[in-house]
Amino acid sequence: MNITFIRQDSESGKETLSVCEAGTLFDKMKTETKSGHIMTLRELIESVGTVISLLS
Repeated sequence: MNITFIRQDSESGKETLSVCEAGTLFDKMKTETKSGHIMTLRELIESVGTVISLLS
């Protein structure tokens, strides 16, 4: 499964799109020390769970 990230630079307003394999993302998060990435993952999991519930 691929996960797509859209980031917006607050100073320039430019948006960056990146696609990452879920497994690669989880491997990176295991060694990440910043809490923001973990919070984002929790939000993603909640969103995906909601979509799956709606489709069921």
